[in-house]
Amino acid sequence: MNSPIVSKIRVYLKDKHYIDNVPFISVGILAGTACCIYALLFSRVEKLGALLMEENLPVVLFLSPLLFVLSLFIVKKIAPGASGSGIPQVMACIEKSHSHLASIFLTMRVLAVKVISSVLVMFAGGGIGREGPSLQISAAIAHNVGLLFNRAGIAVKTDQLYIAGAASGLAAAFNTPIGGIVYAIEELSHEHMKKYKDVLLLAVVIAGFTAQLLIGNYLYLGYPKVTTTLSFGMLLTVSIVSVMAGILGAMFSKILTRLIAWRISKTFNQQLIIAGAIGLAMVGIYYFFGARAIFSGNESINFILFVEEEIPFSEVFFRFSSPLLTSMTGVAGGIFAPSLSAGAVFGGMMAQLTDPSLRTILGLSGMIGFLTGVTRSPITSFVLVFEMTDRHSAVLGMMFAAFFSSLGSNILGDKSFYETSVDNIKATH
Repeated sequence: MNSPIVSKIRVYLKDKHYIDNVPFISVGILAGTACCIYALLFSRVEKLGALLMEENLPVVLFLSPLLFVLSLFIVKKIAPGASGSGIPQVMACIEKSHSHLASIFLTMRVLAVKVISSVLVMFAGGGIGREGPSLQISAAIAHNVGLLFNRAGIAVKTDQLYIAGAASGLAAAFNTPIGGIVYAIEELSHEHMKKYKDVLLLAVVIAGFTAQLLIGNYLYLGYPKVTTTLSFGMLLTVSIVSVMAGILGAMFSKILTRLIAWRISKTFNQQLIIAGAIGLAMVGIYYFFGARAIFSGNESINFILFVEEEIPFSEVFFRFSSPLLTSMTGVAGGIFAPSLSAGAVFGGMMAQLTDPSLRTILGLSGMIGFLTGVTRSPITSFVLVFEMTDRHSAVLGMMFAAFFSSLGSNILGDKSFYETSVDNIKATH
């Protein structure tokens, strides 16, 4: 239909730039929907994997190494761009000088393999999260939406669409729309936000709204009880623990970077053997130390925030090492949630050693600190944890955690794991 009225409406919408918003609205809806489906699938598979380990460990002893190998095999053979977290790949694609990388890292094939590989590893007990993959999945959706609209004659700035997609993915993954926007500002954007703040907000709000329609308005971490006493001693303890957590997060990043480089130096067959051996190691860790020592770490976070029992030191060690071992294999999987769990158990252990009444606030501070050490994004880390718990009484303590963990992590250098990975991606492509 090409009547004068339709033509006038089309011209009016174009003049007012309303049509320019349609790609961002589409990305918000699609990203929110995709991330919700992925979250539900991921959670279900994690529970099934834990149940199988509990009820039939001999089967898992064979199955887990096989799934690790299969997960790496399909990444290597079908979509190498699906390897790892996904956040460094998105960051590389956003840079205009490397926009060609989108054809490697943001295709629908990569999206499909990302989901399949990460789900297989999660079922096998891998220490991975879904948040980094959610960002890459959403950015891949944004890339393909941009292609469709460009073919339809509607010009789209792809880097802005990628940022909006990634921010929407983070918002939908954690149910943290503010965190998604803050992360886009602090870590993803290299342009002045004034140029596209409205469309970024639009995409994130729509993704968040879509996610809440599909799975409800929930808090990622629930409502932990936090002390409202802001004593000097409490803030001092928070500051010390946060510095230490920031250092641990930075150490995690450096060790993981070196392990990945070591694995890449091996032949394909050797890498498959390494993946299988680590799959077997996950079963062994489960047998001796329990389910909280592997998988994504959400159970460990809940244990610190809502259970008053003592935490074993082994859990602190394995919440640090399990994600390292899993992520270095090259399978698809994120380190956001594992970083939060490593920080939570470290903070809980420090409370055990100092003042058990500070268990929750030190757990939250450890989460902020460790994630800051990995991402070097203290504001995002603070906002995410705050938004995931809705604990206004702990705002000042969380701010202290963000500030001091940033100081601690900078002792080991100012580059995050993601920034180092981006440099490696650009050097090899």
